[in-house]
Amino acid sequence: MKERKRGFTLVELLVVIAIIVILALLLMPTLSLSREKARRTVCVNNLRQFAMAFEMYADDWYEKFPANKEGLYDADGSPQTRSIYPDYIKSSRIFWCPSSKNRRLKPPTGEIGQYHTSEPDGNDWSGYENDWYASYAFVFGLSPGNKKNSPVPLVSDRGVYNTSLSDGTSIETGNHAWGINSLYLDGSVQWVVLQQVEFSADNLVGNVACRAVKWYYQKHGYYDYSILVAADDDTGNNRTTWGEE
Repeated sequence: MKERKRGFTLVELLVVIAIIVILALLLMPTLSLSREKARRTVCVNNLRQFAMAFEMYADDWYEKFPANKEGLYDADGSPQTRSIYPDYIKSSRIFWCPSSKNRRLKPPTGEIGQYHTSEPDGNDWSGYENDWYASYAFVFGLSPGNKKNSPVPLVSDRGVYNTSLSDGTSIETGNHAWGINSLYLDGSVQWVVLQQVEFSADNLVGNVACRAVKWYYQKHGYYDYSILVAADDDTGNNRTTWGEE
């Protein structure tokens, strides 16, 4: 008489399934951290591309980096003027940080420019993928001959994306949860952890190129993450503060 083969009991199957689920739950945070680390690496490479593009721009424009946002993209369509994109940066994806997927910002699908005059309500950035300011903040009006003795930020993430925070300083409009990638005038790129972030302002050189927008909104009534270095009635010693004498 043949011996009857014994299969798994229902209890045994449930135990195996439970073990698999527990292992998956243990691995998920690790996989999530690895994915974010890879996105941060892409972001760093984007900033290095900006560094090279800004240097080439300055070579052609009398040792000056872009003076305003129009220096970043082809604002007038004239072949006589040159801009960071598309003359020195050919790929529009350099303007996109992969971690901005957290706020539903997709990769660019067309030419970089300014297609919206205001930011979206909330943190849904769908449809803003081609706007120059969607992922990064810039300091305009700097030059390679800057006289500042301390590091000067040039381009950085436009804030952090961390909905567990509540201080109102760029917490739902940035890219990474626990820090900001920042490019400096000397060409270096550094990861600034959240606890050490010093937001910049018209008369304050921080360690990132973006503002603490809650303060700026309270003063001006609108959001502006990038900074324009130029002496005017509001800032006075703006250029001196930023080392542009």
